[in-house]
Amino acid sequence: MPPPERIGRYRVAGELGQGAMGTVYRAVDDVLEREVAVKVMSRSAADADARARFMREARAAAKLQHPNIVVIYELGEHMGAPFMALELLDGVDLQRAIRSGLRPDPKATVPLVLQLLAGLGHAHEHGIVHRDVKPSNLFLPLGRPAKILDFGVARLSGVGTHTGTGAMVGTPNYMSPEQVSSGELDGRSDLFSAGLILYELVTGEKAIQADSVISAIYRILHETPDLSVLPSGPGWPALRAVLERALAREPDARYPDARTMARELAQALVELGGTVDPLAPADRALIDRPKPRPKPAVMPTPRPVATPRPGAPGPLSGNRPLPPTTVAPLPSRGSWRGVAFGGTVVLAIAAAGWLALARRVVPGPSPAAAPTAPVPPSLAPEPQPSTSEATASQRPSPRSGPSPAAASPAEPRPREVPATDAERLARARDLIGRSRWAEALAEARAVLDHEPTNAEAASLAEQAEAETVIEDCLSKARAALRAGDRERALDEVRRGFAVRKDDPRLLALHREAVQQ
Repeated sequence: MPPPERIGRYRVAGELGQGAMGTVYRAVDDVLEREVAVKVMSRSAADADARARFMREARAAAKLQHPNIVVIYELGEHMGAPFMALELLDGVDLQRAIRSGLRPDPKATVPLVLQLLAGLGHAHEHGIVHRDVKPSNLFLPLGRPAKILDFGVARLSGVGTHTGTGAMVGTPNYMSPEQVSSGELDGRSDLFSAGLILYELVTGEKAIQADSVISAIYRILHETPDLSVLPSGPGWPALRAVLERALAREPDARYPDARTMARELAQALVELGGTVDPLAPADRALIDRPKPRPKPAVMPTPRPVATPRPGAPGPLSGNRPLPPTTVAPLPSRGSWRGVAFGGTVVLAIAAAGWLALARRVVPGPSPAAAPTAPVPPSLAPEPQPSTSEATASQRPSPRSGPSPAAASPAEPRPREVPATDAERLARARDLIGRSRWAEALAEARAVLDHEPTNAEAASLAEQAEAETVIEDCLSKARAALRAGDRERALDEVRRGFAVRKDDPRLLALHREAVQQ
């Protein structure tokens, strides 16, 4: 579907990306003569409750004026769907920077977390909790400080974690324990997510590593990130202490606010030899990224080869002498190894030519000929048979003719053609129709690996993940009821409510567990 020509007063110049909630366009404000980003909520998600929440929360986020928060210029409606106009940023988000090889150097990456905390602290002071703090929501503009994105899904402090339909909001790998368990949220939930980002930026690994929503939720609730991977050198104990406090499972054990966490993190950065600069360009962390090493060329190992004297018998041509070999001079900076290798290559070419001539002219071995020397491995393009077998195979036979191997070369093995994204999406839809959630999730994720902004793949993956979690919760809750463990059954039902609060199967099981 082509993009609209105009959205409100903004002239659309192209599409920047799509998500489950809507589409972001590059547009031009002809009145103020500036480019902007326009985010339009999709019609499928723009029901009455969602639209009211979008407008209410976006208005709250628009009040936030801070160097580390993206600026919202205007709110409006386009063909019945709400939209917001935001400042257009040139750069890359932190998630893409990590994927492209961002070096886990605390001197370069800790300043990014300090800027994240500065923006979060400003929002928290105005009673707004972001709820979806993750690397892809921290943008690194060129020559400017980092910017927090997507405050459009924020909530006022003390309000629950769910949308009107009960779907979980947030990314499991970066969610706090109270968020995955449907608890009340305040700014300390965002600080836990910031701690997970800090862990990843200084270790190079995710603190919560899981291949499914179920395992991610379990590890967030029951496991503590491994801090033993941090170095034990000078300056690191202070950073380890910051991570321990930020990643505490109980909110009361964490930092009370972003300002306190930022103060201790800044001190840890100084102890590691870094510099605290709140207005440092965020893309500075990208300057020292390690460049990918080029793959070394696979070259044959040079072996010493005796250069025959002019007129001496050649090892491959019976009694025929080899002509003198001329080696072209190499550049003056070449090493002796390069000279030896160059001579080997020239000898290989000459030997190959004489070998072909010997096979055509000499019908067989001469009784008086000297024994044939073996071919050096560096001159042989492929493993050679023994001398007698080679001679027999070279001798033309008027009766037998050419060998079958020479007449019919081996046919190449057919290569497998990878499935296209369209084929994977079709399979994912079919698998979801048959309630095969895990397989559908694998197909949708494969599409997202190639095309992260594919809205249909994101929607299918979200549906498959939700159904996988809910079915697991239902199965374990029923098993707990059969065993007479009412509390465990209720815990599993509550875990399912964290994904979809109004699921009729969960509601029925909840009533059954309460009445037991």
